[in-house]
Amino acid sequence: MKTRVITGVVRVVKVLFYKSKNIYRAYHARACVLMWRFTLTTLTTLD
Repeated sequence: MKTRVITGVVRVVKVLFYKSKNIYRAYHARACVLMWRFTLTTLTTLD
């Protein structure tokens, strides 16, 4: 199941990248920000 989800996500990302690099960049930046927020919150909660 996990591998299927990963492949699906990769496929979507590839489609977005080929359709419009600007859209891909925007989504990538948003994902990075979300990941940073998630990691920071988890670290603060652990401490």
